[in-house]
Amino acid sequence: MSSYVLNKWVILALGVLLVLVGCQGKTTAPTAPTIQPPVTGEATLQIIPAKDKPALEIWVDQVSNLYAVDMQLRFAPAKLQITDADPNKEGVQIQTGQAPTADFVVTNEVNLQDGTIRYVATQIAPRPGFNGKGLLGTIILQATPPSDATVSIEKITLVSKEGQPIEVKNLESK
Repeated sequence: MSSYVLNKWVILALGVLLVLVGCQGKTTAPTAPTIQPPVTGEATLQIIPAKDKPALEIWVDQVSNLYAVDMQLRFAPAKLQITDADPNKEGVQIQTGQAPTADFVVTNEVNLQDGTIRYVATQIAPRPGFNGKGLLGTIILQATPPSDATVSIEKITLVSKEGQPIEVKNLESK
């Protein structure tokens, strides 16, 4: 599949967040990062059924130095009944993954009426960037979905520890 064009404003916002988090406790003021072209890479993303429960897992593979993620997914509410991963929080959320470690979750919202999922999370310094294959998040379902139910990736932005965009190739939706 073709590469996604990354949203420069989201990258800038995540970059500023990374700079601010990394500068906590320092006496110098942070400077705004410059937007640079995407890091060349072979990062892939796919959504697959979980093996042990009614759920869909969102996996990233072949990624280098991943530090933050911003993704928006779409699903048919009539076909997928999503269960809240954290009933102690207001609203409906997906379960966070370890790629990247969700030290700071900016947004984790499932809109059951519109059929959208928005998830934005970042690690916090001094944690190193994530490399390899890892779980971005899990969409927990009430029951095994019908075979014609799909979740599509509307937008995905991956960001390195330095605030640089990471190119994503080979997107596969369930």
